[in-house]
Amino acid sequence: MNRYFLLWLEAGWLTMLALGYIVVRREVFILDARTKRYSDIVPDGLEIGAHVPKTAGVARADLFVFLFGDCDSCHELADDLNNLAEGIRLALVVGEGAAANGTDSLLRKLPKRFITYTGMTAQNLANAFRVHSGPLGIAMENDVVVAKGYLRHAQDVERVMAIKTTMPAGGIA
Repeated sequence: MNRYFLLWLEAGWLTMLALGYIVVRREVFILDARTKRYSDIVPDGLEIGAHVPKTAGVARADLFVFLFGDCDSCHELADDLNNLAEGIRLALVVGEGAAANGTDSLLRKLPKRFITYTGMTAQNLANAFRVHSGPLGIAMENDVVVAKGYLRHAQDVERVMAIKTTMPAGGIA
């Protein structure tokens, strides 16, 4: 074979390898940037600053906590809610999720000192707040969402409440 042809062939392969490396490196960079930059952003629920629509038969609270019967994290949080300090006005919104029988055991775990919404009222609240997964806490003030975050422990509830009180424009926990 011709020596120049082999040089062109090698140059072609090296170019293809370099382009492949650049594409893979770019994709890894984008994935890394997305996970670092947006790892704390909560995609579920109304956006911070959004007006909360009125829902019939629902009293306003400092923090709405959305729990679902088929969610293991929701059951763990329900056990931990008894450790919250007095004075926090929570509204617990308990949805069915995929397993209807999990709601009964979740309701038995919840502290009685908090307002609890179930059934169609809970479904209407989840739709109004655009919540599809939990445990999620959404804090509001003057019918505006000021903070929100996923809740795993009672400390997370207190953290969302602290963000509500310290940040004038709200924030993401």
